[in-house]
Formats: sequence, C-alpha cells, structure tokens
Amino acid sequence: MTNPIVDLDAPRVPGGILRYATYVRTAIEIARRPCLTALDVQRELCAAHIRDRLEGSWVASFEDHGFPGVSLHRPALQRLLADIDAGAIDVVVVPRVDRLSRTPGDLAQLLTRFRNAGVSLIVAVGPSATRYAGNAGLGARGGTAP
Repeated sequence: MTNPIVDLDAPRVPGGILRYATYVRTAIEIARRPCLTALDVQRELCAAHIRDRLEGSWVASFEDHGFPGVSLHRPALQRLLADIDAGAIDVVVVPRVDRLSRTPGDLAQLLTRFRNAGVSLIVAVGPSATRYAGNAGLGARGGTAP
C-alpha cells in the first residue's frame, strides 16, 4: 500500500530506521482485571500493524485510561507530544483517528504539530489503513474515525 503524501522510506534518523510510537485511549477508566479490554484490543491492532506492515523500531506506547477525546489535556498524549518535540519519534500509529481527538479543530492542531516536527501519522484500522502527513487528508475524514 503506497501513499504519495508520506514517504515512510525516507530516513529520518541515522541509519534510516524509523521510530514508531503508538497511542491508545479510552474514555472509561478500566479496572485492572485479567479480561481483555478495549485498550488491549487497540494496543494489539497498532502492534500488529507495525509488525506486519512497517519496518523500523517500536520505541514507545502511550496509553490514556479514562480520558475523553474532547480535550488535549491527557497525560499520555502530553508525553507523546513532548517526545515528538524532542525528536524521539518519527511515526505515530493509532488504531483510529478519534483516539487522538474527537474535535476537528484539536485534531487539525495535532496534525499540524506532527507535520512541523516531521512526524507522520498512521491510522491502522478502517476500510484501508491511512497515512497522514500533517493535516493532509483531514478534510476527507472530517476529523472522525474511519
């Protein structure tokens, strides 16, 4: 699957190895229990996408438990953004775009920040996995999950 918007083969770090991070979120606080949770499913979807379709190094996983997508004030999201600002991440993989934000304005802000940092976004689930560079393609999605 190729996409002219993002060149994931372009080396961004010495040696050309891309550094992937995953971000997952649920608005409901999950009790720590042995059963499979929504975060487990999201985490596995992202991991499988990286493992099966991408080459590079998975460097971090960011998980927000019990935070709605209508605010950017989420601890793990803020850590992700700090790592992006520090140049530690090249590609962010999310299961669905609404995991980042359910607000189109906030999503556009995040995608602009990603673009300015040279970070690509991969949405792993949907009719076809989607890659975004900055805010390219946002209008077609309208800020909602596929």
